Amino acid sequence: MKKLNVENVILAIIIAIGAIMRFHHYAGWSLSNDELSAITRLNFGSFSEMIEKGVKLDDMHPMGVQTFLWCWTHSMGLSDQIIRFPFVIAGCLSVYLVYLIASSWFNKTSALFSTAVFATLQFPILYSQLARPYSPGLFFSLLFTYAFTQIYFYKKDKKNFDFYIHHIVLIVAGAASMYTHYFSFMMVGIVGLFGLFMLDKSKRILFLLSGAAMFLLYIPNLNVFLYQFGVGGLGGPEGWLGVPKQSAIFDFIFYGLNESIIVVGLSISTFVLCLLLFRKKIQFTKWHLLSLSFAFLPALIAYFYSVYKNPVFQNSILLFGFPYFIIFIFSFIPDLKLKPIVTLCLFVVTATVAYSSVVEKKFYTTEHFGVFKDLVESSAKYSQKFGVDNIELTTNVIHKEYIEYYLNQFGLPVEYVMYQTTSPESFIVLDSILSNSKKNYFLHSWSNTYHAPEIEDRIKKYFPYVVARDEHYNSGLVVYSKSKNSNSDFEIPVSFEEKNSFEKPLWSNDANLTKQEINNLDTNYFSYVDSAIEYSTTFTSNAKNIALQTGKTLVISFDVRMPELPVKDETMLVVSLETAKGESKVWRNLQFIPYVSKTNSWTKLYFGYTYQDDIIPDDVLKVYVYNPKRKYAELDNFVIKIYDDIP
Repeated sequence: MKKLNVENVILAIIIAIGAIMRFHHYAGWSLSNDELSAITRLNFGSFSEMIEKGVKLDDMHPMGVQTFLWCWTHSMGLSDQIIRFPFVIAGCLSVYLVYLIASSWFNKTSALFSTAVFATLQFPILYSQLARPYSPGLFFSLLFTYAFTQIYFYKKDKKNFDFYIHHIVLIVAGAASMYTHYFSFMMVGIVGLFGLFMLDKSKRILFLLSGAAMFLLYIPNLNVFLYQFGVGGLGGPEGWLGVPKQSAIFDFIFYGLNESIIVVGLSISTFVLCLLLFRKKIQFTKWHLLSLSFAFLPALIAYFYSVYKNPVFQNSILLFGFPYFIIFIFSFIPDLKLKPIVTLCLFVVTATVAYSSVVEKKFYTTEHFGVFKDLVESSAKYSQKFGVDNIELTTNVIHKEYIEYYLNQFGLPVEYVMYQTTSPESFIVLDSILSNSKKNYFLHSWSNTYHAPEIEDRIKKYFPYVVARDEHYNSGLVVYSKSKNSNSDFEIPVSFEEKNSFEKPLWSNDANLTKQEINNLDTNYFSYVDSAIEYSTTFTSNAKNIALQTGKTLVISFDVRMPELPVKDETMLVVSLETAKGESKVWRNLQFIPYVSKTNSWTKLYFGYTYQDDIIPDDVLKVYVYNPKRKYAELDNFVIKIYDDIP
């Protein structure tokens, strides 16, 4: 009987650990916004329409993954398990490819350490569980690198059948990478460029022909490619991604190493110890240069493109170069026989990184994206608790189909009366729903989209009590009630609150800008601006006195009455944060249009803003109505609140 190879046994154990960590709970957490977006973009009558409207016009990726999902879901059906399963498989196969590449470039001992760390880090595990281009893009780009490596090591005079098979693998893997993600496309380009210079002349022609074959296979996506790159990136005026910080690449490395001092310390100590213990054996080879180049060139390109062209820099797109960084860290470990001490070190490394992911970082219980599944389940639970006919449901998501996917999956009889609350027009609709509701409870949820910080005060005008609050990552759910509840744990702490109904002078110029009207709302006085007044009475305070700090939320509500309907830029609320010297730091405004839609009738307006800006105690906050066209408007019942933390 053939004796088992110890290295192969240990490798099998590492791959099994990686597979277990990728498959565990892979369908237990909610599909992300991006996954649900991909599913929604499958809902077209034909494949060609799906490519045109679901990929070219409404995506920033090549057609590969969307094409696969079209075929996969049409044959296998729709569920979280089915959708994510092939992506988890790709993630598991990538672990093995990391070993094959590292062992070819360096040695098997080094490769085992690299593979063990890559298999247990939460970054590659997370993106193995997502039904998005990252896992297949990583697999195909690694397969391309492996095929190139095999071609490189073939002897000139020993070009057998396998030599040509590896060229076929190179072509298929390269084309698949190009179809999967533009950064896996770029990864193939980087590997191919380096490969062209590394291969000897006898191999270059066939290598170039393989590259030409890849581009021929890519022709069907060329129209999509040209259109999407004409649009630009994810940032800019129409995008959501900001310019990266100067420390972005270092931040990414820290993120990739679990944002863990334990893992960073383990990586640095292993690297330094290898340099010290094996310094006489160490040689810096072209494979070390390749590891560094493949790891950091994509990051540098993404960074400078984001700074000078259009923001695209985010952790997910750097996954394709990340394995080479891990390979480099452990590349200086020489080829050691797996004696007990080496095996023990390998076990310690594997266990430490796995511990960091599972226990320290709580990977399986931490929400990494905004949730949808949980919101639907909770909505159904609260509907049953308070009565389906006694609760109004609204939500705020990018597309209503994201919620409807889970409603259909669970077969829940839950109905939402509104799916978006992000624009002035939608706030007006929400106000109408609130004011006309005859029900005793009101549920509002949101996920992965702008959640207006003033929405709570808007709802509490009609449903003043909070009876339940579920907080999630970049998402949440609140249940409001018309009846008082003894439990106040769900209220958001208020650091500062000031009301001004103009019954007595409180702010600057109150005494000069006040009129009396008996039975006006709940008060007898109101303030105003008119043809002679450009600036209304003004609330002024330094940040220290109102507990305004970075991360806190300012919410303002007030009543307005006008004899004429407002026009844009004619009347507006201004909220200005200035330095003690009067220099502007943050300037925001709330237009009266379109909220004031009736003349000679009081309308409640709301403003909200969460300060992410640097605030010092001497900064000054000013709140006033700006009236550049000298229109007449009456103002009353100002309420200014500073909330500690609005979810």
